[in-house]
Amino acid sequence: MSTIDFEEVKAKVSIVDGLQKLGIDNLQVRNGQLRGSCPCCNDQNPRAFVVTVAKGVWFCFSCKEGGDVLTLVAKVKGISVREAAQWLIEDTPTTKPAAPQEQQERTQPFHSLSYLEPEHEAVLAVGFNPAFAKRVGIGYAPKGVARGSVLLPIRDEQGRLEGYVGVQEVTYLPADFQLPENVVQLKKA
Repeated sequence: MSTIDFEEVKAKVSIVDGLQKLGIDNLQVRNGQLRGSCPCCNDQNPRAFVVTVAKGVWFCFSCKEGGDVLTLVAKVKGISVREAAQWLIEDTPTTKPAAPQEQQERTQPFHSLSYLEPEHEAVLAVGFNPAFAKRVGIGYAPKGVARGSVLLPIRDEQGRLEGYVGVQEVTYLPADFQLPENVVQLKKA
């Protein structure tokens, strides 16, 4: 019986590769995750099964189970984790898994959040002109996981949306406040 380095298998075969090899292609991208019906317990609820690609993990809200690519294959195929590792490395290219950004591009692009409010008072409090905020996609999030934050888009070199950074709190300094020598004050353009 040969020794299997489970960490090496997980480093070589991403969770997206495992899903593809299992033939699971009915998942939808939602909030940066893959979601759909559970291939383990066959729950048809389209929100029961979630895969967090960046972390390489899955979870089923119906089964109350989750794990990495090895546990997913073991659960779906009804085999041991050792057998799952062997199955995954059979006929699977031994290339390094794609970075989370590349995995996201292989599934679907990240879409802008249409519900952001560029004219909200919180956007003004952070210091953005509403016209500028609207033009570049900055806005207050009234719902979602970033509810209550002002979201600023992050884009790659080609201008494609990669995600958002949220600002929740702004502290104003008095006009006569003296900054320490090692702090550089940012100026508005």
